[in-house]
Amino acid sequence: MKSIVFFSSLLALSFSLINCEDNTEELNPDDLLGQQEFLDTEENDNEPVSQAIPRREFPLIATLNGTSTNFFSVTPSDNAVNFDFLDATAVIFNTFDNPSTLNATYGISLIINREDLKLGDIQLSVGAGLLGSSGILLNDTRSTTTTLAIQEGNISIDQIDSAQGIVAGTFNAEYNVTNDGITSTGETVSVTRGSFRFTYEVR
Repeated sequence: MKSIVFFSSLLALSFSLINCEDNTEELNPDDLLGQQEFLDTEENDNEPVSQAIPRREFPLIATLNGTSTNFFSVTPSDNAVNFDFLDATAVIFNTFDNPSTLNATYGISLIINREDLKLGDIQLSVGAGLLGSSGILLNDTRSTTTTLAIQEGNISIDQIDSAQGIVAGTFNAEYNVTNDGITSTGETVSVTRGSFRFTYEVR
């Protein structure tokens, strides 16, 4: 339903732009904000009763090697999953660049360790995202042998509601392309202008 409303709105907007001047900026779907969720924060009528965290039409977007890409959640309602591994607990948001995983080229798993689930920056280095640590795993679904190894990156948590489990922010990362997870092929993948907005289970 969300996608139907989005594409209907986009179609209507395209008709309205027909008579506009040539210098009108082209609408970028990545910049559209969809429905806003209002979160109760105060019961006192004399105080603000809600704060709004914008919901993007796409829960995760990023620019891969210069190409803007929309990512789709693999779980309903943009829900992350909670993951327990040894002593580390993380929330993981899994996405693909196509609503059909069989037709996807890239997948992104955004992993935030529960101890990092707060406002601020998470600096990432080689191996980030493994063994329960926070990180951004990028997967090339076209190859069973290629591994994209993160070299550095950053996750910035800009908005969070720890009572209702809503988190939003931005990210970027650089990857080496390898055939064994260690030895570089000399190719790189750059992820920039990433942003996310998802929910997780509060427990």
